[in-house]
Amino acid sequence: MSSSCTKLGGISYALHVFDKMPKKEVAVWNVMVTGCMENGYEDLGFGFFKQMHFLGFKLDNHSFASVLSECYSENLGFGRQVKALVVKTGFLFRASVVNAAITTYFNCEDVVNACRVFEVESFVYDPITFNVMIDGLMNVGRVKQALLMFGEMLQACLSPSELTFVSLLSSCSCGRVGDQVYAQAVKLGFEQSTSVGNAAITMYYSCGDLNTVRSGIEPDEFTFGSLLSCSELIEMGEMIHALVFKNGLISRDQVSNALVSSYSKHEKMNQAYQLFQTSTKNLISWNTFISEFFLNGFPTQGLEQLAKLFMSNLRPNAYTLSIAISICASISSLRNGKQLHGYILRHDFSPETSLGNALISMYAKCGTLNWSLRVFDEMIEKDTITLISSFAQHGEGKEAVLCFKAMKSAGGVKPDQATFTTLISACSHAGLVDDATWILNSMVNEYGFVPREDHLSCMVDLLGRAGYLDEAERVINSEHIEPQSNIWWTIFSACAAHTAGQWEDAASMRESMKNVGVTKQPGSSWISI
Repeated sequence: MSSSCTKLGGISYALHVFDKMPKKEVAVWNVMVTGCMENGYEDLGFGFFKQMHFLGFKLDNHSFASVLSECYSENLGFGRQVKALVVKTGFLFRASVVNAAITTYFNCEDVVNACRVFEVESFVYDPITFNVMIDGLMNVGRVKQALLMFGEMLQACLSPSELTFVSLLSSCSCGRVGDQVYAQAVKLGFEQSTSVGNAAITMYYSCGDLNTVRSGIEPDEFTFGSLLSCSELIEMGEMIHALVFKNGLISRDQVSNALVSSYSKHEKMNQAYQLFQTSTKNLISWNTFISEFFLNGFPTQGLEQLAKLFMSNLRPNAYTLSIAISICASISSLRNGKQLHGYILRHDFSPETSLGNALISMYAKCGTLNWSLRVFDEMIEKDTITLISSFAQHGEGKEAVLCFKAMKSAGGVKPDQATFTTLISACSHAGLVDDATWILNSMVNEYGFVPREDHLSCMVDLLGRAGYLDEAERVINSEHIEPQSNIWWTIFSACAAHTAGQWEDAASMRESMKNVGVTKQPGSSWISI
């Protein structure tokens, strides 16, 4: 029963059935973990896995494979803990678990460890393992390594599948190599495969080989969808639209959604609207249309379409609601944002971490930080990074720093470079020199990030505001700063603010800027009145 509910997407009912079961075997727990993962409730799935382990259930290869394959950079620490548990329990000898572990590392862009798992566990290879490696290497731009992996697959007498050729062709930008891969696909009988054909079209189109695109492949809705996603010119999109109509595929969801996106991308919202009005609407098409209004600078119209969706017989999903909340945040519409929050609570979307984060950001941008804190406190899986950004937006530098320290102590969450920019900027506006210095050192020494220009600019701005002009200049001189960088103007403005007659320092700074080639933008006055 639980399995049927999760496959149909009824997570709430599946949870109800699960809670009522008097005896829960490992297989039932695995169904809940897998069902949550497949329906987009990753945090809930991770929670079930943790509970299984805490209660002493004997985890199997299905338990590990379901969880590992959904670990990304934001939960890499948890993924490594699961990997250690896999090794400890002896399940790394199962191909499905090896494949999931490799997938985890590629999800986190950790190519070194993905290759290490592949090499160490060579005795449990299967075709899926090679497919995972090829797809992962292609996605991170290691095309040459992926092709070598394909050669190893053939040497191991393992048969490539459709997925193998789709992964290779979709990301291959070299016509000669692409020809060889496609020839191998034809040789193995994949010439009539629609997915392989579409990947070949994408490859030849990106190489500019339109003659090959025209020959031998019967187009379908996926073919036209691929062409539309590649098209950079509105004229090309209109030609494809005409071909779609001629081939009788205009009613296919894949094509109509791609056409709406194509017209929207080129800011032809009237054509996109007309096409949307005449097409068969499903939730994917509604989501596409609402998001395109938002991305093209028409947030109010996006909310109007959301209202029409509510009046239809369809119901929004988590993705729809996250778009809508982002729209409310962009126009500071607190009233609409609160209505969406109420809908989320009434319809059991609360476990969604992504929605919680969107609500925190929305309330912060609308000036109600207390509501952001309430949402954060009620979240099951708390994302501290979003709360840090909210504090920073409101100039609450000290609170942002305290939140970062709490996040470090708790572990399991890895901030990105944008988080550090936000933190240092918040410290700059609050005058927290010592805290900002500690954060920058932590970023470099503990998290291994190389300071970017935005980090250094915030740091120079902070030191300049505080009157530490010599230290600010040392920051610039200790790093390679491009001549056109605005960092030089940041420190020059600080000199102006703290001069009190220090004309020699200002002249010296001007000379330094001149030596590295910084030029003043013409036609602008830089005098502060």
